Amino acid sequence: MKFFVSIFLLAGLGSVALGQELKKVTKNNRFPCYAAREVFYVLKSNPEIRHGAYQNSLPGLLEKGQYDNGKKVGEWEFSTPQGVVQIIDFSADKVIYNKPSEGVLKTWILDDNGAILKETEVKPIFIGGDAKLYINMLHCVRYPRRAQESNIQGQVFVSAVITKEGKMIDEQVESGPGHGTNEEALRVFKLIPDEWLPYLVEGKPVNVKIQMAISFFLSN
Repeated sequence: MKFFVSIFLLAGLGSVALGQELKKVTKNNRFPCYAAREVFYVLKSNPEIRHGAYQNSLPGLLEKGQYDNGKKVGEWEFSTPQGVVQIIDFSADKVIYNKPSEGVLKTWILDDNGAILKETEVKPIFIGGDAKLYINMLHCVRYPRRAQESNIQGQVFVSAVITKEGKMIDEQVESGPGHGTNEEALRVFKLIPDEWLPYLVEGKPVNVKIQMAISFFLSN
């Protein structure tokens, strides 16, 4: 997929899709560490197919967009209380706006055999930006008791490969203070959903390796 700057006008909301009636659905999702509320429309003839306006309220993040027969179309906007952090046009396969990620510390381009070719300053894009990337990590991380009892603090550096298809695989701990923090960081890191945009080099998707950090610090 190619992603460049563009402008796209969202289609107006309607109550009929291709001559078919729609049904509004409100879904309160209860995840292990947080709650979210989805509001969307489905075809009455097939409730499994989403069609029309979509909104998802997550902790600290609002996701809005449009479906067309089960497929994301048009501009999808992701915003926090501080403002818009990302806009993606799924119809044109273009990123209109993306607040640079601070969550991904380093990125390396890999060859087809998984070997590192070079480090790059251009970071892969997670759909929803840092706000969505960190939801699971912020709400699900638990400070290991044995690390607390031993006053162990510090950062766990974790890595993973983002595939050409936008999947996150091969999650690993690179370094950390131990005493259960490494295992906890990896557990939470693996909760990140496979919602990455394929990383492009000269217009072609490639595999990349990323590094992130999860902090464990005790309050006074």
